Amino acid sequence: MFPIIISYYTKNTGYEDYAKTLIASCERWNLCHSITGIANLGSWERNCCYKPKYIMQKLFKLKSPLLWVDADAEIIKKPMLFQDFSPDIALCIIENVPDDHPSKMISGTIYFNYTPIAFNILEAWDHECERLLKKHSDVWDQVALRNVLLQHKDKATIYPLPLDYYRIYDRQKKGEQSFIIHYQASRIEKKVINNELIPFWRNQERDIQIP
Repeated sequence: MFPIIISYYTKNTGYEDYAKTLIASCERWNLCHSITGIANLGSWERNCCYKPKYIMQKLFKLKSPLLWVDADAEIIKKPMLFQDFSPDIALCIIENVPDDHPSKMISGTIYFNYTPIAFNILEAWDHECERLLKKHSDVWDQVALRNVLLQHKDKATIYPLPLDYYRIYDRQKKGEQSFIIHYQASRIEKKVINNELIPFWRNQERDIQIP
């Protein structure tokens, strides 16, 4: 069974426009998808740490393998790797960095099978996100996922995805193929959501003299 593409975006942020591109790319390749908006939970970090809850809800509701893709991404080619795919989870794992590196495991493109082990991982990921958020505000959801997967590596079938499925748009080298491109909206949107940067249109507003 081919996975359903899922994602969410934070309403009333720049992620809404990115999500339209993701939806259009799913439609281009005739991929079943469920991409919805959520309310801002108060910070970019909390919005991202909602990911395991959302995926768990979708897995329970849709009863199908799922492919999570960040809202600021685009599917360039149909990801046929996931046709008749059987692991519990699949994601990009960076082999040449140590286990404690924050980018050891990448959460921008993740496959979850409809298996009890996948549910267990999602539940543990959610708990780890909440645990880390209680300790400090600057939490990266993929660090929480890394912690969980290192603990479950002997209990789950974890497939390391090729980087073709998580290609950053401005780091693609000539001749490299890509199935999923990520546009790294967090470079700007993280600061906007956390009120560290005023969007350009608000700056324009300040320059307008209202009679």
